[in-house]
Amino acid sequence: ALLVPQRAVTRDQAGRAQTLVVTAANKVERRQLVTERELGDAWLVTSGIEAGDRVIVEGVQKVRPGADVKPVPAGAPAKSAGVDGGRGSGGKAPPVESGSAR
Repeated sequence: ALLVPQRAVTRDQAGRAQTLVVTAANKVERRQLVTERELGDAWLVTSGIEAGDRVIVEGVQKVRPGADVKPVPAGAPAKSAGVDGGRGSGGKAPPVESGSAR
């Protein structure tokens, strides 16, 4: 199981958990998630992503699947992030933390 920040997890119209990740080709991809429960400010995710996947945690509303992004680590200045050549700010994508429920 992996811990994913709550702000990176959204719900589709049917209520299914999903997140946006950045692929190796720096493209946005939507992933369906299976969440077990909340742990603090994160979701315990049991399926849909793997350790090392780059989950978008900021600018989720500004990017769409298939968009080219320039990911930056969480906490880096927002103007370094960008969508479509720096005209947006949705590229933050830190690796997912692995963890276990205690």
